[in-house]
Amino acid sequence: MTNGSLASGYLRHVDGLRGVSVLLVVFYHAWPKSLPGGFIGVDVFFVISGFLITRLLVAEVIDTGRINYGRFLVRRVRRLWPTFALVVIASFLVGYLILGTDAYIALAEAALASLFFVSNWYFASGFDYFNEAQNQNLLLHTWSLAVEEQFYLLYPALIWAFGRRRSALRLAIGAVW
Repeated sequence: MTNGSLASGYLRHVDGLRGVSVLLVVFYHAWPKSLPGGFIGVDVFFVISGFLITRLLVAEVIDTGRINYGRFLVRRVRRLWPTFALVVIASFLVGYLILGTDAYIALAEAALASLFFVSNWYFASGFDYFNEAQNQNLLLHTWSLAVEEQFYLLYPALIWAFGRRRSALRLAIGAVW
């Protein structure tokens, strides 16, 4: 196996795990009493994302001795932004139809926080994710994307810093995960 092959190759089982994690979250929101721990799917998705991105970053630093941080960020934007923008736009349209003025203003605030990937901080300041009366914001789920993106602002630097010494890299990745 060459270092480049660390990052290449489709992993069908990983897509299967992604599907399971998404279904857990969807079923949790659709039938919370039937699947009270379904939100664990978010954690599973974090682990999958971390595994795949670690694989790419480690292969790059082993192959080239560096990480092209700009390319890394562009890949993240290209992968996430189209769907993210669609969700925000759809939420605004649906919100316009179903929300009162105060809730629509809260939706706009959440959208702004989401655009800057700080919605986890926004929601943590006044929402209880498990309180059904409070968790009606259509963009509440963006907190997990914000956490992930904040993590990936710093994670490539860790991989790069320890990347040339494999034992140190394994230790650093193990400590983070």
